[in-house]
Amino acid sequence: MEHSTRRIIATVLVVTAVLVAVFAGGGQVGMCLGPLGVTAVQCAQATGVFPDIGSGLPILLIAGSLALVLVAPPRRSRWVRSVFATVIGAAVGAGAYLALAPRTMDGMTSNGTLISIARPIDANALVSMATLAAVAGYVLAAHVGRPQRGLGRGTSPSSGPAGR
Repeated sequence: MEHSTRRIIATVLVVTAVLVAVFAGGGQVGMCLGPLGVTAVQCAQATGVFPDIGSGLPILLIAGSLALVLVAPPRRSRWVRSVFATVIGAAVGAGAYLALAPRTMDGMTSNGTLISIARPIDANALVSMATLAAVAGYVLAAHVGRPQRGLGRGTSPSSGPAGR
């Protein structure tokens, strides 16, 4: 596929993802009708609906990642390394999210009592972290390479006889 065709497809992909994310990718928040002063923690406890990031961010990140691969594919010699690094990056990102994500939602009730409730894992945040780390792994493996010959260990293009 030609480079200009890949750019057009990547642009259409990203624009479509932005539209989907803006119009259909909002997060959820519990709506509690009741006396004034009901806190977010009380609402989450009553409804079981916890604030999350929504599906918009993962949609944008996945579309951007696919666009990156379309516009800047790895060289044939780095294809296997790129796939491996992408998978490892996704696993590290998902593991980091699972290790660092909040497990409880803590806060005060309307009468001043501190409560703590178990919080489920936000699947959209998990996918977002895995996607970001996968992109980092892909870029490092596919596009960051070794220095060119003659440019390592204190030498530079201008340090030859003509540059002195």
